[in-house]
Amino acid sequence: MVVRHRSGRAHRMFRGVRLTTLEDTVLDCAAMMPFPDALAVADSAVSSRLTCERNLRNAAVHRRGYRGIRNGRRVVACMDGRAESGGESIVRGILIDLGYLIKDIQAPVTSIDAARGPLRLDILLQADDGSLVDLEVDGGEKYENPEMNGGSPLHALMRERQREAGITARGYKVVRVTVAQARDRAWLKARLSVYGVYPQG
Repeated sequence: MVVRHRSGRAHRMFRGVRLTTLEDTVLDCAAMMPFPDALAVADSAVSSRLTCERNLRNAAVHRRGYRGIRNGRRVVACMDGRAESGGESIVRGILIDLGYLIKDIQAPVTSIDAARGPLRLDILLQADDGSLVDLEVDGGEKYENPEMNGGSPLHALMRERQREAGITARGYKVVRVTVAQARDRAWLKARLSVYGVYPQG
């Protein structure tokens, strides 16, 4: 059973215990956490289908006047369930904070290998000269986790090299960053400037 108080906060009752709804939990995180990290929470909640963007937007409307609701609405406005990892969401949040224009995420690109499906670009940016830049967010898990690396870190590395070759063959520049690197905002801006990508705001 879901109960909504006059305060605008809903809760669920489970065996006599009052539980915060997932939507309010996401908004609580948005009120307390840095924007990039809160964006990762919202993206994950939507991508894992624990909730949907519509429910989160409705919850944000009902929380009018709550402390941190401005941050919550910003997170809700920027969330995107297509993000494939928390790292991608965090880096996207940092880019938004810095004023970069994000053209798309997980943008499909036709592979040069007909046997493969479309390649997907983590975060698509545009340089001043109009060229497109694929910002790839690197994490160690796809190389270290046996369930993701095909049984060999070397195999995973070679597969990623081939994927990048396919992306560049389609005319995209590729820049790779880790979440730790992106959290150094001066470093991130300097790295992107090498590719002709600058904040718009």
